[in-house]
Amino acid sequence: MAIDITTSPSLLGSTTGPIASDRRDIGRWSAHAFHLLAIAGAATVIAGSYATWATFYAGLISRNGVDGHGKYFIGLAAASVLAALLATRRGVSRSLTLLSVPAGITIALMALRDIRNFDAFVHDPASGLYVPAMGNGLYIVLVGAVLMTVSVFAQSGAPWLRPFDAKRTVAAIAAVVGTAMLVTGVYGEYYLHIAHGHVHGHTDAFNTPHLLTAGGLLALLAAGRIVLAALPRAEVRTRKS
Repeated sequence: MAIDITTSPSLLGSTTGPIASDRRDIGRWSAHAFHLLAIAGAATVIAGSYATWATFYAGLISRNGVDGHGKYFIGLAAASVLAALLATRRGVSRSLTLLSVPAGITIALMALRDIRNFDAFVHDPASGLYVPAMGNGLYIVLVGAVLMTVSVFAQSGAPWLRPFDAKRTVAAIAAVVGTAMLVTGVYGEYYLHIAHGHVHGHTDAFNTPHLLTAGGLLALLAAGRIVLAALPRAEVRTRKS
């Protein structure tokens, strides 16, 4: 008995049948695995930034990393989560998920540098009066950064080869960059103006927190402008009403 391949969907790689169903299940699992790792890694980075990085005077005074490099870590982690979520939206390139790699590597390198610098400070005889000790916060950050970096390998296929809409993807990238800048800038503004009072240089127009806050707002506004411009006029009027 001959088999007519023109009517046999399983032989033609159709979206029906057990083989195609298995492929869809694998695709769903890889997507879930990526998001679980990426979000778990980002959450771990944020938790580590709030955890104790260093203690002084035999533990009488403790410091976290939020008023230091921790605010940059939180900004990058938040942007990484946003990129992972936006990559699931229609028309946005799935390659946006790859942004978790440079974010994770940047956080890991900065955390390792901070660990090395503080370790040198702890073992410096001149700092013995302060009785410094290393906390576990930077090591928690490092674990989260590794999870963020390896999360991309949980995906199946090549996401950058899938079709996408250029305008929606550019808007998503602008939103991710704006979030990273704005979150970091807002933390910087807080520690510049509120937490420690008005510190030196708080009125400078071009200090780092002001530039990051302004740049983040501009990037988010640009993202919104691109999205609105890409919408059909009828849809825009409907949403306004």
